[in-house]
Amino acid sequence: MLTKFFVSAVLTCLTVLLLAQPSQALTCGTWKDAEKSVRTWWSQAYPKEAILSIAQNGPPRTYSKTQSTNQKQIDEYGNEWEYYKNNPYCSVPAKITVQQSSGQRIFSVSAIFKVSGKKFTFDEVATGGSEAVLEPGQAAAPDKDEIKKLITDAYMSNIPPDLQKNIQVEKVMISPRELRPGDGGQANYQMKSVDLYLIIDGAHKKKCEASLVELYKGEKNNMRLDADGPWKINFRVADDISRCADNYRNQVSDFINHVEPKKPTQNRKKSVEPEAVRDSSETKVPKIPNMLKGFGF
Repeated sequence: MLTKFFVSAVLTCLTVLLLAQPSQALTCGTWKDAEKSVRTWWSQAYPKEAILSIAQNGPPRTYSKTQSTNQKQIDEYGNEWEYYKNNPYCSVPAKITVQQSSGQRIFSVSAIFKVSGKKFTFDEVATGGSEAVLEPGQAAAPDKDEIKKLITDAYMSNIPPDLQKNIQVEKVMISPRELRPGDGGQANYQMKSVDLYLIIDGAHKKKCEASLVELYKGEKNNMRLDADGPWKINFRVADDISRCADNYRNQVSDFINHVEPKKPTQNRKKSVEPEAVRDSSETKVPKIPNMLKGFGF
């Protein structure tokens, strides 16, 4: 058993020693190479989008990726060993502004270079987050904490007052917000997913996802970012609000849709009129005297 452990340890060490180490002598691609590579890559990946501007967004960064060499070995105990190596890479970060059909948008990208022979050569472009370019007069989105409070307040405003002691928002998690221009000058920020963590009847519930939440100014039917007044929240899928309310789903749904709560029905007893009253109200047919029978009646 000890021998097997010793052999395994040796093989492990050999595997580590055989890993190729990043070369410290190589220099990452220059900004000139990175800019040219990004422009060429973007024109091929998105031929309908024109790059309006591009600028370096920080110094190059060197790193490595552990990848298999596809070389395997089986030891005397039947264990299979696979050899890996560290492949050196480097990235040059950039900010690019592109013209899309819906407007201008800024992307965070990186030109990725990998070692080929004795130098770094271009490999691909890695794209990160993006944001729309605001039009003159449009307001930038508030910070994340303010948005979470707006979502909390908007959710609780859709809960019936008599249930607000039973349903509470513990916390809110949001995805990155994106500016979405609409038709006729309308625009809003959209969060593709919002995770609501609720406390219902004192119990912590698992997260409930609201599929699409909009942040806007103005009116619901005319969302604008250049309007005066406070920020507002719209749950695009209204059913998400009631669905997250768990056992109180129907009550919340009725409140949102302005459905009046049903009143309990009472069994009514059929009233019976006194005999004297009924007789007095009836129309009596006069009886024909027997003495008239002889006259043909």
